[in-house]
Amino acid sequence: LGSDSNDDDDDENNDGNNDGNDGNNGNNGNDRIVDDDSTKPRTPNDSPPTVPGSPSNFTATPGRIAIKLLWDAPESDGNSPITEYQYQYRRKRTAISWTEWSGWASAGTSEFTWITGLTPNRRYEVQIRAVNDVGAGSSTGTTVDTRP
Repeated sequence: LGSDSNDDDDDENNDGNNDGNDGNNGNNGNDRIVDDDSTKPRTPNDSPPTVPGSPSNFTATPGRIAIKLLWDAPESDGNSPITEYQYQYRRKRTAISWTEWSGWASAGTSEFTWITGLTPNRRYEVQIRAVNDVGAGSSTGTTVDTRP
């Protein structure tokens, strides 16, 4: 009548699911961490976010009183999504001097914008940069002449 068998305590590590996990739910200590704010997997060795790189393939196509700017996203977003692109420009005043920079204006998250209200037949220097939650990255620029 007295049995030495104890069916309730066969395995101290048994979590009751009989799934072979021994109570660790499949975590072998090498699992990747998923950030709560993103579906991007992160490992414990990921570096903290930084400013993004410079936009690439930047071109400026002149019109008579406008310049169309086109670019591609930077190679690196600095581990933080691009929140906007910003541009600025200035006009060449004389052979050796320029006007002041216009100041950085937002182009939103599109990879193109227009600068309008310019003077025909003038040289302009334009710059573009990417921005994320950390800050603004380095700018890239070019010089272009509006048409007569």
